[in-house]
Amino acid sequence: MSLQELRDWLADQDRPGVIWGVKRLSANDTQASGSHQAGPYIPKQFLFDLFPSLDDPHTLNPRVTFEAAIDSHHDVREITAIW
Repeated sequence: MSLQELRDWLADQDRPGVIWGVKRLSANDTQASGSHQAGPYIPKQFLFDLFPSLDDPHTLNPRVTFEAAIDSHHDVREITAIW
């Protein structure tokens, strides 16, 4: 994908009601390192900004389920964020 194609794709994704992020996956994120982590690391402040209900220190393992899309693979999944 050329830089211009990437710019065009990003511009196409930028519309009301859509929140997206870009992350270069590490070996740890993909479980290639053999870690116990079950998916990519997302900074908690980013998650708190998206899902304020997660920022609850009085609840054990607060969680939220949401839909995520991997555009390059035309894949949409329901995933869970847990703090």
